[in-house]
Amino acid sequence: MTKPLLWKTLAWGLILAATPTMAATTAAQDGTESARQGRTLPNIVVVFADDLGYGDVGVYNPKSKIPTPRIDRMAQEGIRFTDGHSPATVCSPSRFGLLAGALVYRTGRGVTAFQGTGGPSYLAEGRLTIGDMLQSKGYTTAIFGKWHLGLTWKDSDGNTPARNDGQAGVTNIDYDKSTPILDAPLHRGFNRSFVTPNCPTTDQLYVYIEGDRVPIPHAGVLDKSKLRQNKYTWDNDPGMTAPGYAFHRADLVFRDKTLDFIKNHRANTPEKPFFVVLSTQIAHSPAYTALEFVGSTKAGPQGDFIFTLDSIVGNLLDTLKRLGIDENTLVIFTSDNGPETVQTIYMRDDYDHDSAYPWRGMKRDGWEGGHRVPFIARWPGTIPAGSVTDQMANVTDIMATVASVVGYALPDEAAEDSFDLLPVLLGEQDEDESVRPYNLTQSFRSQFQIRSGRWKLLDHKDSGGNRYDNKPAMKQYALPELDPDAPGQLYDLEEDPGETTNLYSRKPEKVKELKTLLEESKKSGRSAPRGRTPYAYSYPAREKTASQDASVREPAADEPAKPNVIIIMADDLGYGDTSVYDGWVKTPRLDRMASEGLTFTDFHANSSVCSPTRAAFMTGRYQQRVGIVDVIVGHRDTHGLSPEELTIPRLMKQGGYKTALFGKWHLGEPTEFNPIRHGFDEFIGYLIGAADYHNHRGSWYDGLEEKDQQGYTTHLITGNATRFIEENKSRPFFLLVAHEAVHLPFQTPADTVENRKPIPKGQMWNRERIRPKYKIMLEEMDKGVGAILDTVNRCDLAENTFVFFFSDNGAIGAGSNQPLRGGKFSHYEGGHRVPAIAWWPGNITAGTVTDELTMAADILPTVMDLAGIRVPKERKLDGTSMKDLLLDRADFPDRQLFFGYEPKLGTAMRDRNWKMIVSSKKVELYDLDKDIGETNNLVETHPERANQMKEAISKWKKEVGSRTSRAASSQGQ
Repeated sequence: MTKPLLWKTLAWGLILAATPTMAATTAAQDGTESARQGRTLPNIVVVFADDLGYGDVGVYNPKSKIPTPRIDRMAQEGIRFTDGHSPATVCSPSRFGLLAGALVYRTGRGVTAFQGTGGPSYLAEGRLTIGDMLQSKGYTTAIFGKWHLGLTWKDSDGNTPARNDGQAGVTNIDYDKSTPILDAPLHRGFNRSFVTPNCPTTDQLYVYIEGDRVPIPHAGVLDKSKLRQNKYTWDNDPGMTAPGYAFHRADLVFRDKTLDFIKNHRANTPEKPFFVVLSTQIAHSPAYTALEFVGSTKAGPQGDFIFTLDSIVGNLLDTLKRLGIDENTLVIFTSDNGPETVQTIYMRDDYDHDSAYPWRGMKRDGWEGGHRVPFIARWPGTIPAGSVTDQMANVTDIMATVASVVGYALPDEAAEDSFDLLPVLLGEQDEDESVRPYNLTQSFRSQFQIRSGRWKLLDHKDSGGNRYDNKPAMKQYALPELDPDAPGQLYDLEEDPGETTNLYSRKPEKVKELKTLLEESKKSGRSAPRGRTPYAYSYPAREKTASQDASVREPAADEPAKPNVIIIMADDLGYGDTSVYDGWVKTPRLDRMASEGLTFTDFHANSSVCSPTRAAFMTGRYQQRVGIVDVIVGHRDTHGLSPEELTIPRLMKQGGYKTALFGKWHLGEPTEFNPIRHGFDEFIGYLIGAADYHNHRGSWYDGLEEKDQQGYTTHLITGNATRFIEENKSRPFFLLVAHEAVHLPFQTPADTVENRKPIPKGQMWNRERIRPKYKIMLEEMDKGVGAILDTVNRCDLAENTFVFFFSDNGAIGAGSNQPLRGGKFSHYEGGHRVPAIAWWPGNITAGTVTDELTMAADILPTVMDLAGIRVPKERKLDGTSMKDLLLDRADFPDRQLFFGYEPKLGTAMRDRNWKMIVSSKKVELYDLDKDIGETNNLVETHPERANQMKEAISKWKKEVGSRTSRAASSQGQ
């Protein structure tokens, strides 16, 4: 424990009153600036966790049951504070402390955790924030995640709704009248922001704020039945929610926003430094854990939740390294207060894990467990690795510390409780000389605690927060009060770190000393010294090394090679189109792929139309389970694949893969459904069902931004795919190549915007007109397949790259589905039995054919099996891994497949060779072994078989439900 010199502590009141001369301030500032000449201002990142206890991080708790390897490693690569504190024991005041460098007491307002329409902001207009300060030094600033500082909302009459009035107040918000939100992050020092008003999954108003407006207002009451519940998800208030709002993926949305900001900033303005706050929901209840993390620890939902945070920290640090800015970025990790009471008690009882270890108290309490928190800083090459300090620190100190880093002289009227920790970070502070002569914190009831060295005074009786006398769950942690008549509590933390023995009556002199300091701090309006100047320091200018410039992570020597995965999806390609299937168009590259791999003769799209098949392929589940039961159309349509869904790219990314999609998405146009929101690192292509092959204005996207790219769609998709392979040949990657071909409009490379003629009325589907174009479009796509395989070979990746080709449904118009009946929009085999080829030289036997019954939903479990990535056991998959079939030609398990397209086509079913179609018009039964063309209906001649299959269809429909796209677009599972 730090031991400050007593005379320094007692003299601090005099120091507070002292003001240095302007000349002295200027001289010190000049010296600091001189020391900074010739170096680049570092980027600064703050990860601000929520309700994360001291004992929740492995490096702080040797008895922890929750693995936190990346946070532990961050500590090993930087400095760990053992005596770090939040300024308050609840959320909102601590967030004020982070951004303003002061206790909320300085605002004249009490300690409040905002809910609903609570406000206005603690951050009054004109108060200097850490964002304002850094903007003045040339930084681009951003915050993503939980804001929770209070906001000003207005109702339809232009009045501000009552503060903290729950769901009723939220319902009355008029978003037009409330816009711009004048105390949103955009007006408090941040250039970029994407935040939630309060606790993201707790507090009545479930919307996002981007900049100073709500892009998607709430549209209805939260339906909690669509959220996965457990005992650790208790704190989820009824409220109003916006379509597409992510509950189980809240922190992954914030992570992706943060990483996108860093990547885009680095790509577009690398000459400018950035400051970003990632303000997480974790570990605040409810513990809504993303599916890919469910079961990731042996410590239950809360353990999985905190492990998610650890993964996010790892993602952040890995990104900084890949971008070559690791050594020029200061990262600070801490928490807003101690652990939540209910979660702490549950974890102690269920898993023998103590989130508050080794301290007394929890969130809201004035005892150490309420405000002593993890506090770690990392800055490779500047902060000595493996440092540990017992210097007393507070979240409010981040502002003064950052001011020193950038050479900003804080005015006396700002950051009133912020002390400069930079010399501690640099290893230049004597551990026996405390930077802080004392530390102030406020508990839930606005009461004060003051620490000076080993001594701590609680200027109140009891905890200052939780009631331990009237709740059985809390009562078990109550300790006997040894000085019951004392008006406060005094503890010697060096002798009694558990705050068990109250010395208030026994040490009156110490009580008087600490109360004097406390009153002086209140009276003077500050605890930090006046006339602060940035700490004069310098660090060597660094030249980038090759490893810093590298955009990929080199695998460890003992790390097993992960196979690359490329999925190539054609659009509306028929079973009888390609020469692989004896079709009418010569496709030599697909022929080559088949001759070197495995051809499927009974592979099925999950639907006879686009979007449902794509949803099933992406999730490994029947499209009915995820609510994408029809084609998603129209720019005004807000439907899409829920961000809550567990997708191939999301799992692959979690498994260390670089992920990309080039081409067609068709699973939702609004930003919240964008491929980037589903785990793709890169997306270039179009969001709608079909687009002009030459004119891309208004339809072509690069990530989240609309951006034109000149060229023919098929060529653009191929070019981006081959580039991606080249750029990522040194790391595992997942690539989805989603061609538009051979979907309409029927345009060839020669049919440019300039030379093509209007289509005469009635000629849209004229077979003589479109068939020659269709042929050329397919040939161009075939060339693209060849280019991808050639690139894989050229990069010497063939034996470590699995490639799978298939179509999203059968052909329409000029295409052929021979010898099958029907086509797109049909439940006959021609609607969903499609070409499929698997290629993996040295792993898949060349020139083989399989007639096993397989489908698009099988791709996800297959890819995860090949990549060695675990799918959470709680995730209900309808697909089956084809790994053994692919690699060993093993028999594939018999199972029934279903093709539901209600109410338009009814439901179809395959049971080995038997096929049934049930619609509102009739029931059909076919034996495909004898009747591949589905011409002879056997319902009357095989009644027993027909009844069995009808019962199976009825049971399946009940199991998968009848969720619509609109229902799935909100909360998803």
